[in-house]
Amino acid sequence: MHRLLLTAAGNKLSRLAAEDLLWRPHGEVSSVETTLGPRLEGIGDVPPLYTDFVRLAATVFFVDRTVLRPRMLRRSLDVEVAVHEPVLWEPHSARLGAVLGLLSGDEWTLSFRRRREPRRGTINALDPADVSLLFSGGADSMCGALLARDEGLAALLVSHFDWRNIGGQQTDALEAYEQRLGQRPANIRWRFARRGTQVGSGVAFPNETSRRTRSLLFMAFGGAVGAVTKTDLWIAENGFTSLNPPLSPQSLGALSTRTTHPSFIAGLRETLADVGLDLPVVNRFADMTKGQVFTEATKSLDKTTASEVLSATHSCGKPQRLRGHAPDAQCGVCLGCLVRRGAFIAAGIPDQTVYLEETLSGSARAHWLSDERLSAYRALQERLAVGFGDDDVLGLGLADDADLDGALQLIREGLLELAAVQVS
Repeated sequence: MHRLLLTAAGNKLSRLAAEDLLWRPHGEVSSVETTLGPRLEGIGDVPPLYTDFVRLAATVFFVDRTVLRPRMLRRSLDVEVAVHEPVLWEPHSARLGAVLGLLSGDEWTLSFRRRREPRRGTINALDPADVSLLFSGGADSMCGALLARDEGLAALLVSHFDWRNIGGQQTDALEAYEQRLGQRPANIRWRFARRGTQVGSGVAFPNETSRRTRSLLFMAFGGAVGAVTKTDLWIAENGFTSLNPPLSPQSLGALSTRTTHPSFIAGLRETLADVGLDLPVVNRFADMTKGQVFTEATKSLDKTTASEVLSATHSCGKPQRLRGHAPDAQCGVCLGCLVRRGAFIAAGIPDQTVYLEETLSGSARAHWLSDERLSAYRALQERLAVGFGDDDVLGLGLADDADLDGALQLIREGLLELAAVQVS
């Protein structure tokens, strides 16, 4: 059983296990490195249910990062979350577990318990905004910021990161926006990173790197910000990536991430609504390929500006491949990079991104570009040979009333963008 704890005084610290998440206010001993306390005072007077949602998401993310994924991928995970009103959450625990299973491919069993609340600190105030936008530092989220600008909306960019290099990437993207467009959007960022060892007991945490539940934590944080600012929450993710059709015809559904899949978002919203929590989240780019997103979001910009702003973003899904290389490098051959490269080509925007696949040469390139690193590109070649058909759409797990013809057209258009990327 993995537990979220809000207090652990005295000798209780020495008994903390790797299964325990102790989240204390900033400046106190805690299992996580974060400037935000469990009562979320740092982002304002957050309603209790939204605080509970953030605690649930933080616990799920902690467990996802701590329990190693077996070769067969699926894990059985028992989680107890500290909330204000367990009676509101318990009747929906099974449905919430099913939604989490859709997201991570695991079996989740959730329970809820009221625990003594830590003291409340100073409540901060957020600047007024027209919309809250999840901003990862990736190209799609930058396009969301550009779209809000075009529509005359004051956007509050909401960012989360655990690894410090991701925070640096977000900063680089915002600096490029400011340099080219003359104004920096308002941005609130939250670091939530698990420590290497447990406080008090010193027990080492196992390290699982897949991080499939990061989007839940992202949305929970954004939802809390939206509840304070009374704004809708935008997700900016192209529809091809959201649907994430397997490139290899042999791929299992559990191998495909569903971080912004429409069925996950719909299931989450419906279940939270029954708890009593409104999550007004919408994906503005759900029916577009990434190339179409680039075109739509940069229609008021010249090509040079569009190139510099989008090239400053980061889309690589394999950050472990970048160690020892330039901090702005991206691998160029993971699925995230391939979709990104195809989008620049489709939109006719010069791509100034540093891709290791293009910049390395000779024996260094041959050594780095291993068979495992080429797996996504080779799966793409398999898919290009057979294309996408009706059976592939049926395997996407869409709702019964979904537009299946539209989904098929979308993933075919996304595949055409990928076909333009060449790796020798």
